[in-house]
Amino acid sequence: MEFFKESIPKYGIFAIMGIVLAIFVYMDWRYLDIQYLAFTSGDEYMQYHSLLRMYEGILGLNIEDIFRFDSYVYGFVWHLLNLAVVAPFHAVGWSEMAIFMPRLLNAIFATLCLGVIYKISRIYLKHFYSYAIVLMVACMSGFYWSGYSFKPDVFQALLLLISAYFLIKDNFHFKRNFIYGILFFALSVGIAKIQAIMFLPLIYLYIGVVWLKNPNVKNIIFCVKYGILSTLGVISMFILTNPYILHPRGFGVWSWLFLHNMQSNKTNHGSYIDVSFSDKLFKVIDFYYFEILIFALLIGFCVYFIYGFFAWNLKNSKRQNPQNLKHINKYQVSLSVFFPIIGASIISLIYLFSFVNKTWSSYYVSSIYLLSLALIPLFIYFPFKKLAAILLIVQIGGGISNNSYTKVFHKYNKNLDFQIQKSDDLLSTITPLIKTCKTKNILTDNPSFAFKELGLNSKNIYQIFGLLTKDMFILDEFMKESNSKNPKYFANPSMIILRKDSMWFDKAKIKNPNDEFLLKSLSTIKELESLGFKRIESKYFYIYVKDC
Repeated sequence: MEFFKESIPKYGIFAIMGIVLAIFVYMDWRYLDIQYLAFTSGDEYMQYHSLLRMYEGILGLNIEDIFRFDSYVYGFVWHLLNLAVVAPFHAVGWSEMAIFMPRLLNAIFATLCLGVIYKISRIYLKHFYSYAIVLMVACMSGFYWSGYSFKPDVFQALLLLISAYFLIKDNFHFKRNFIYGILFFALSVGIAKIQAIMFLPLIYLYIGVVWLKNPNVKNIIFCVKYGILSTLGVISMFILTNPYILHPRGFGVWSWLFLHNMQSNKTNHGSYIDVSFSDKLFKVIDFYYFEILIFALLIGFCVYFIYGFFAWNLKNSKRQNPQNLKHINKYQVSLSVFFPIIGASIISLIYLFSFVNKTWSSYYVSSIYLLSLALIPLFIYFPFKKLAAILLIVQIGGGISNNSYTKVFHKYNKNLDFQIQKSDDLLSTITPLIKTCKTKNILTDNPSFAFKELGLNSKNIYQIFGLLTKDMFILDEFMKESNSKNPKYFANPSMIILRKDSMWFDKAKIKNPNDEFLLKSLSTIKELESLGFKRIESKYFYIYVKDC
């Protein structure tokens, strides 16, 4: 019994991580049909083909294929990590496992986030409070939603948490742990996602504390020096891990996508729907992350902590009453190190609330995980087990009452019945035609249909992302517009299939009639028949056929 009393607190984190990973495995083993992947999992369909193209590029020693992935705002190394886990399954043509493995990899990153949060908590707190913080995060529905998604946001959050861990260990000594902190921060920008630069205040505030504690010319010079060196380190890591950016074409594509992504943040990904502060607060924070009462409490505490830092901590980083710190069981470390962590998380949330016109929960992952570390000084200031238990109960109760758990864990949160009905409608129309087409390639804004019944594979299906232009189906136009000038990447479709319910045909769905993408697409559609395409109509689709 004594063994279990000692082992459970010590190794319980591994049990929690194991249970969480098992939940992720269950979640990940859904929606594995490549035919409907674009409908059920959005960008995964595109990313599946990016990894497949990279895999074929390695086999064929084609450097252009290796660097021809779609999401250049995601780190090249992140793509390589995912490629490593899917390559064996692409080799044997097992598409289901090639879809599953990147999800599992992301689930492992999410699970490791819990481990890092626990390790940071244990520097200051006893097991009970450390587990309370871990369970608070593990009981967020957004923890599972983001951990299920095939995106690098969780990987970015993991690297930022590790960076915060080393900065805490360094405790303003600016020695080896500081270098590790900068290294992992740079990795979050370079190998995960460029948007991690949003958290640069973490580094600058950490360095700036030196001057805030003792404002003089010497410390100003110190802060400027370390700030410049840290910035150069981040930039160097980004270039080193994304070498394609040194090539004019690579830089051109990356910069275009980066600017396009920033524009997308303003237009809500082209929908032109204004997202209110209330929407972000309740549809993201409350629904996916902290229950709104806990979030309000935590923000209030952060304001109090920052006020306390400026009011009392500038000259004495160990100002706390020792009676309030008696439950710290390893060693007492200055809580001033939480100022840059809290400050960076608050600044990032202000940016997301003010300048990002989206309710995409994945954008908030890193901010929320860093903010969860504010629970550490909260439990130091208020070391009451009942408080920790109440917060955990409120967190779980909120997830139950707003049905966020139901949405995340329900096996089929997207009903495929109507999509299958549309697929049947489409197949009944194009099955007789596809046999006589010059090529078997299809360009469509609806890639989710049973194309295998036509004898096609996913490489025959080219997805339209909100913009239809002539270079997608006319070779001469492609050669003029393409950066690569390589006809290998030309779709050469014999069919263009467009949904009748898209905004190109349903004027009620048009949010901005002057949108550049909309106007270009409408102009292209008007020209299709004059360019040799014959229009056929089914119940749900307009089908433009050529060379069939």
